[in-house]
Order: sequence, then C-alpha cells, then structure tokens
Amino acid sequence: MADVAVGRGGGAGAAGSGAAVVAVAARRSASAAAAGLDPCARATGASARVQAVLQACQASDAAAAYCALAEWTRSAHRAAPAAWAESVGDAQLAEAVAGLERRLYGATPTMTAAAWDGTQLAASLRRHATPAPTRRKRHRAPALPPLNP
Repeated sequence: MADVAVGRGGGAGAAGSGAAVVAVAARRSASAAAAGLDPCARATGASARVQAVLQACQASDAAAAYCALAEWTRSAHRAAPAAWAESVGDAQLAEAVAGLERRLYGATPTMTAAAWDGTQLAASLRRHATPAPTRRKRHRAPALPPLNP
C-alpha cells in the first residue's frame, strides 16, 4: 500500500500517519466485508437495533457494535452510548462501553491480533435494553370555552 499524505503538513510524519489511518480503515472494512457485515448498517425499529448490537457483539465486530449501539441509544434514549451507559448506573455496562470506545477511538487503538470480545457488552445490554418510555399526549378538554360558539 502506498503512503498517502493526510493534512497540510506534507512532512514524513504526516505521510506515515496517513498511511496508518488508511491501513487501519482498510483492515476494518476488509474484516467487515469478510464477515458480510456493513459496520454501520442501519436497522429500523428499537428491537432490530438492539439485535444488530447483539449480533455484532457475537461476531466480535467492535466497529459494527459501536455503530449499532450509537444508533439505538440515539433513537431510543436520545443520548450517546457513553452518556446512556452512565445514566443507567450499571458499572459493568459503563465499563463495557468505555472499553469499546477505547478500542476504537483511543490514542493508541488496540488493533492487536486478539479480537474484541463483545460478551460483556452483550450481557450488560440484555439487562438494560429497554426503550425509553414513550410519552403519550393527553387529550384534555380545552381550558377556555370556544370563542363565538
């Protein structure tokens, strides 16, 4: 793979980091393609989104798990995954989400030979995967009488 310069620096450091970014992206997309998964495929409906997270955890696909988790928490709870995990109050869930974020977005991504293990996140998610309660509109009688009846 050829070095690709990223940014305006154009120096050797920029070319090296650009190649690293391209290489990581290529590895992630290649592993997702090999597994037949689109890391950010969108599911519709709350239960389908939760199932997408659980399937990605079972497949040990960190990128797909995070995409599906983010989609579900935004649609069901209107929060980012880490904020939702903290609001639930379950330390194991918060640690599982934090570990997933460190794996994907940490200063030194842990793209080692060992695959990400999604069992902790899946188990924690099964305990708390309930959508936020829906707010029903109450149809009340108007407080004021109609004008010019």
